[in-house]
Amino acid sequence: GGWRTTILGWNEENVRSILGRSPRQLSVELIKNIYSKNRGKSYSILESCHLEGRDLSAILDEMARLLMESISYRLLKIKETDRAEDIEFLMPEKPSIILETVEQLLLIVKNIRQNVSEDLIVQTGILRIIDLVASKEWQSSLLTCSRRVGNMAQEEVRIVTIVRKAKKSDKRSFN
Repeated sequence: GGWRTTILGWNEENVRSILGRSPRQLSVELIKNIYSKNRGKSYSILESCHLEGRDLSAILDEMARLLMESISYRLLKIKETDRAEDIEFLMPEKPSIILETVEQLLLIVKNIRQNVSEDLIVQTGILRIIDLVASKEWQSSLLTCSRRVGNMAQEEVRIVTIVRKAKKSDKRSFN
């Protein structure tokens, strides 16, 4: 691999920069770079992980878990003092964007398990996620998401009405 690292402009420094880092630390760093739309740093981290022989699917799994953990803080209304500091930066992000990111990460993991070139799949997948974060596509998916939530709310109201009617008719049948 020496020629490959030289051609790509990598040196031992790049690999050394991630040596000894836990999958969680690398995952947090990758998530930060995705949401700050930093393609170069994201690519560099992934390339270093690949050259070091890291399990890229494990890092993506960890990223998905961290993102879901940040969503759980909101859903469960976890106090700031009880939250992991390393993912606190995700709190201002829209939950719909985080969920979309998790879905994309899981698709990449699924693709890895079906293909040979894990590094290329992960790198293109991560860069694609950054494009999604950066683009206007989020707005249309947010609109779709809010429509779905609206439809679910209407359906819930309909079900509650049916249940109330059923309860009233039950009471009548007992009298």
